[in-house]
Amino acid sequence: MPGYSLVPGKYGYWRTCSVFLQTGVLVYITCFKTLTIHFLISKFLFMHARSLKTRLPRLLFGIALLLVAKVLPAQEVIPGNRAQIDESIKLIVCNGLPSGTPATLEIRGKVFSLPSVSSFSYGQKYTVNRNGQSYSLYFTELPLLVVDNVDADNITRDGPEKEGDMTLKDGAGSYEHSYRAALRIRGNASQYYAKKSYRLQVKNNQSNNINVSLLGMRTDRRWLLLALWNEELKLVNRVSHQLWINMHRLPYMSQTGGTDLPLASIRTRFVDLFINSTYKGVYLFTEDMDEKQLGLLASGELYKADEATAETDFSGAAAPSSPEGNKDDYYQGFEMRYKGGSRWANLHGLLSTVASTDNPTFAANIASQMYIEGCMDYFIFINLMQAEDNDNRNYYLARYQSGDPYFFVPWDLDGTWGYTAVGVRTYRYNQVITNGLFNRLLSVNPNNYRHNLAERWFELREDLLSSASLISSFNEDYNYLKANGVYERDVLVANDNYSQRGRESALEYVRNFISKRLIFLDNYFGSLMNVGSCDFSLTASITNDVVMKGAPLSLNGSCTGANCGDAEFYWWNDKGWSGDGMTISATAPNQAAVNAYYFSAKKSGCPTRNLPMAVVTNNDGSTNLDISFAFYGTGGIGYRDFLSYITDNGTVNLRMLNGLGANFFLHVLNGQELAPSNSNFFNHVSLHLYRDNQLISGWGPENIEGSEGPYGVWGRFGSGTVSLGPGYRLEASVIRNQTTLFSKSVNFSVVDENLPLPVRLENFSAELNREGQAVLSWRTAAEDNFSKFEIEKSGPGNAWTPIGSVASQGGIDGKGAYRFTDSERITGAAYYRLKMIDLDNTYEHSRIVSVKENKRQSFVYHDIPGQTVTVMNCPDLESAELINSMGVVVKTAAGGSEGTFSLEGAHPGIYFIRYRTRSGAIEKDKILHVK
Repeated sequence: MPGYSLVPGKYGYWRTCSVFLQTGVLVYITCFKTLTIHFLISKFLFMHARSLKTRLPRLLFGIALLLVAKVLPAQEVIPGNRAQIDESIKLIVCNGLPSGTPATLEIRGKVFSLPSVSSFSYGQKYTVNRNGQSYSLYFTELPLLVVDNVDADNITRDGPEKEGDMTLKDGAGSYEHSYRAALRIRGNASQYYAKKSYRLQVKNNQSNNINVSLLGMRTDRRWLLLALWNEELKLVNRVSHQLWINMHRLPYMSQTGGTDLPLASIRTRFVDLFINSTYKGVYLFTEDMDEKQLGLLASGELYKADEATAETDFSGAAAPSSPEGNKDDYYQGFEMRYKGGSRWANLHGLLSTVASTDNPTFAANIASQMYIEGCMDYFIFINLMQAEDNDNRNYYLARYQSGDPYFFVPWDLDGTWGYTAVGVRTYRYNQVITNGLFNRLLSVNPNNYRHNLAERWFELREDLLSSASLISSFNEDYNYLKANGVYERDVLVANDNYSQRGRESALEYVRNFISKRLIFLDNYFGSLMNVGSCDFSLTASITNDVVMKGAPLSLNGSCTGANCGDAEFYWWNDKGWSGDGMTISATAPNQAAVNAYYFSAKKSGCPTRNLPMAVVTNNDGSTNLDISFAFYGTGGIGYRDFLSYITDNGTVNLRMLNGLGANFFLHVLNGQELAPSNSNFFNHVSLHLYRDNQLISGWGPENIEGSEGPYGVWGRFGSGTVSLGPGYRLEASVIRNQTTLFSKSVNFSVVDENLPLPVRLENFSAELNREGQAVLSWRTAAEDNFSKFEIEKSGPGNAWTPIGSVASQGGIDGKGAYRFTDSERITGAAYYRLKMIDLDNTYEHSRIVSVKENKRQSFVYHDIPGQTVTVMNCPDLESAELINSMGVVVKTAAGGSEGTFSLEGAHPGIYFIRYRTRSGAIEKDKILHVK
């Protein structure tokens, strides 16, 4: 096929060119330090070109040939660092666009024929061909991260990191890096996702860690690659971290003088990742959170709240077993992440002030121990996002230097903006996220904390936290990912729960969440304001709160209180419209939605009052609203996390909870909650369940009052009373002032593989016995028509293998207690889960538990059936102590080669074993769950 190949030169402009003619059909034009162009031309054209050379100067002859080339088919060579090919799924990702519209592309030594197009674009899929095989080709602006020559099958979280060769090419051409790099899986629950997250360590050719700046971020050796597998939009982590940087100023910024660091959070970039020529999908490449990011001094402190405990919730203050601690040590759910000046005794002092002091002592001391402005910002931040997993875990406590107050640093922000931590839509937006510290600040109210918190909220709402600003943040990143084909491309490898769901609906869901969340929080923070000389309150009404799109509205406001006369009144909405006065006319938005309107009042020296209202707009403004239902599970042991959306279009597939009932929401307007804040929008919703057109009684709430919640209509199926299937119909009627506004019904069918599983786990744990084997223990709270448990084990490669089974032993009450011992001695780490199998062979997996090899000669063995604890293999043991969670020694054991405690009479709870040897001050601690 005739064509030419174009290889860009270093400087991008023409210099001295030479033309070489070869006998036959090949013409070379070589230009110094710029381009090499090859033209394949016919012999006839070659002869004419030869005659051209005799008549034209050399440069003009080259230009003439270039003009000829414009009409000839072309072949362009893509440099190897700009493209990758995954042969297993026939995918090509190219970092940047071709310079023209060639007929063929040479990529990594392989030639592909391209479709005929007028131009190429980012994000569009092009079907290209090589030797009769079709490939999908994407051009992307995202940086391309490649790790080759790495032992990818054995990358684990706890095992040795695996080294390879790394190249990183920025889409804009600004960055290009080549280093050695080592990968390790990161995350707790996320390590079991189909798409793994990684920690990347940059190294030199001698395998030594080196500090480098990548993608315009800080200089460091360690970087994170977040898989975003549980993020429907792949945006919530990125938007959230950037928002915290924008809204929160570290208390010591003026002391650092830095232009880059410190930062209150981490910076991020999207990248396409290939490992050993296998496409891994789109990742979020991020900085790590540590003392360097925060700019902590040598006496600074940094702790991570890793597990939810009374201490991480600021509701408890158990004494640490050691006042010092070392990096990576744990204390009551906290992990010490920077030694510096970190001491468990210091952290315990803060927790004691919050959890154990009286109100006057708390009020007098809290500001010296916690950065109060930071507490306000963090409380606002997690409540804005409704971060249900960031109040008593997934945050850092940091201190700049010894004696300074502590401050919050957010982390793991995927369970936000209307999603759970596993990426399930919650359809909730009326929760107040709090913990023991925030509860005490709000109740004790030191230095007028409540009022100051509310003022800070409304200050932020004027700009950074306005609906328009927040929605714009999501829109901007969403448009970038969509324009680069990210959602379409990532689906090929992610194997997530969103593959067949349109991402536009997810974006609309987040927009609706933001609008409704802001309405709820404006009311909440408004209630914290002082009255004082600002004695005025607002009431409002809207003539018609259900109207046609674009219909006229009459907005009516009023004010009561001694200071109304000095206030200015106006109406506004989140779409940029506003109007002055108490009573004004407006036009409803021209789209079906639940729309927020605000009646506001300003008075000098007083916080702005905002009263949110809602107007529902649809196609006809009457009773013809669409109704749909959504069901969700609790995510607890034995539950399925998510149940499919249900619409009113006839029979649907429904994934039911494990026979334990289900929560449900009633929605209108294509999935939006029925949530106008107008208290008179409806009085109640009537729900009726039918089977084969026969009314079923006692299945759950049949009349739900409108006051049940400002976020919509909700209820719960009775536990185990209904397993919806073919023939079932749920009918809902929305009633206002004894008049039925509208009714809809839904018919159900059940997907076979998602039938309810008749078993519920109460607990599941694993620990080592004295032979170094894993002993698994679990209890069930309910078993019905249940067959057996299969025990599955995973090694470093995360491949699950069955190692045994236990038949159902549930008694008359449906409860059972089980133990299973893995016959193999544990080396390294081992992971276990239960495959819970029904009589009809449907099954569900339990949560995962793990144990690690005890590499010490001495270790602690907990004999659960015998109710004893023994310190093993310690020939010079001097003494051993059993300590409760308050630090009190409750039992002691004599020395020798072993020390044994009887746990008879010990109260259930968490205990520590501390033992000393005769050779010195060696201490070993072991947490035990005594049952």
